[in-house]
Amino acid sequence: MPKLKLYLKDLLDKLVVIDSMPEESLKITEFIKKNKKMAPFISLAKFADLLELEPEKINLYFQTVGFSDYEEFHRAIKDVVGSNLSNTDRFQIALSLNPENSIVSNIINTELKNLKYLLSSFDNEKFLEFVDEINKASDLIIVGTRASSSIAMYAEFIFTRIGKNPHIITSGATRALDFLVNMDRNTLVFAVGFPRYPKETINILSFLKKNNFKIISLTDSELSPIAHLSDLTFTIKRDGFSFLEFYAAPMCVINAIVMYISHLNKEEALQFFKKHELQAEELGYYF
Repeated sequence: MPKLKLYLKDLLDKLVVIDSMPEESLKITEFIKKNKKMAPFISLAKFADLLELEPEKINLYFQTVGFSDYEEFHRAIKDVVGSNLSNTDRFQIALSLNPENSIVSNIINTELKNLKYLLSSFDNEKFLEFVDEINKASDLIIVGTRASSSIAMYAEFIFTRIGKNPHIITSGATRALDFLVNMDRNTLVFAVGFPRYPKETINILSFLKKNNFKIISLTDSELSPIAHLSDLTFTIKRDGFSFLEFYAAPMCVINAIVMYISHLNKEEALQFFKKHELQAEELGYYF
């Protein structure tokens, strides 16, 4: 059984009927097990209203079964359930959470929430490890398929702007992997992948791992199958389980990596920009 499904099973197995509060605990366990797809989107206040229980009783229950409170359980189930929602589930949830008159504000606020969480939880030590790995890599392979291919393509473009020469894989087709034959095994692989994790990405990383390439990745959780295949992972929590993708936070991390590397290599970056401007003028890149 996949790691995420095992984690969900372990999470739900903790929800038991407690002798000291049988009626309340029965209500809570039955509701969550029947509505596990919606559970990540229900606040404590809403949960208390739906079950006609006091918030204090709900928190006491979750403390008794091993969590600090409802919010800790809520964060845990959001991580694992959100990764397994189908596009149909996501569409139905998006419709229920986004009334027509609030669509724009909800989408913008979701991105703002993700950015605020990134800022408050930013792992600077892990970030600097990331920067060091990319900075010292002689060659770089960027992997991102399906929705994450847009991030991979942006990363390829922006790393090229500072003089790196990245190769990009956005498909699991054999033709896309042909160049690997000529790549040194010291080449660094930079993978990007978020729920729902594409099998193409997993298969490509499994192949690269088997062939001893070092892999670093941007993904949403240490439970991610992409993290499982990586030597170093920078996690970016994302809210907003819609059929849409919310990628402001990953883009910010990539921009920060590139900016940091350009600061470490000021002279090289400056020379590259000058060379680029001469070429752009000669070829008429811009209007």
